[in-house]
Amino acid sequence: MAKTLAVLALASLGLRSMFTGRRAVLTAVLISLPPTCAALIGATSQGGFDWAWAMHGVSLRLVLSSYLIVLTLIHGLSLSSGEIEDGTAVYIHLGILPRWATLLIRFGSTTVLLSILTFAGLALSGLAVAVTMNAPAAALLRLAVRYSFVASVGIGCYLALFLFCGYAFRRPAAVGISATMLWEIVVTFFMPMRFAAYTLTNNLYGLALSLAMDGHPGRWFRYRRGSYEIPSYSEASLYVSLFLGFFLAAAMIAIMNRSIEGKEAR
Repeated sequence: MAKTLAVLALASLGLRSMFTGRRAVLTAVLISLPPTCAALIGATSQGGFDWAWAMHGVSLRLVLSSYLIVLTLIHGLSLSSGEIEDGTAVYIHLGILPRWATLLIRFGSTTVLLSILTFAGLALSGLAVAVTMNAPAAALLRLAVRYSFVASVGIGCYLALFLFCGYAFRRPAAVGISATMLWEIVVTFFMPMRFAAYTLTNNLYGLALSLAMDGHPGRWFRYRRGSYEIPSYSEASLYVSLFLGFFLAAAMIAIMNRSIEGKEAR
């Protein structure tokens, strides 16, 4: 009974922190970006774009790239290094549950909530496109569901990475930003050579290509150079599974070995 209450308390603590302070404001701004961009595209297209182009554009170029990185960076670091600095980790991790269990609970509850909020943003994007471009709402909702599934996979992977950075490094923000901005964005969009297949962004594109685009890349992947190809569904599934497993395990090892001395102890 005590462990059950501890699990519920940890989950509610993580969810409550997402709706307070600057994190809540930043999260609300990020969630509102996809529908805002979709509405602007629909209102200014003047027949130059179709509704599928608008929905794929918002989902691929915004949600599955920079949106996921910024959203998980905010919450991943707040779940790790933020607690250590504030001293609250002393009371969380020295309780009835082992440290690795608290990490998994906070990770799981945060991933689920961020995935739900992302789906809400994508559903509103579909609604915006349907209203501004007189498009079929049912088809747009199906795309929102499929893209939100891919986005939830990305949220879990990036969150595990930033949790690892928060517990393993003294300057986690610098390490996390370097690992994502320099590798994911620069390699994905400016150097799409053979090794670009090992970026998380391109593997999320591989999942989206099969789940949301029916295997037809169209004009969205024209940035490829030479023989570089978007990973297939099986290759992308294997990569994201290994990525998630590795960084989640690394985060659990890091939290078991990290001193959690907070402000109250100093």
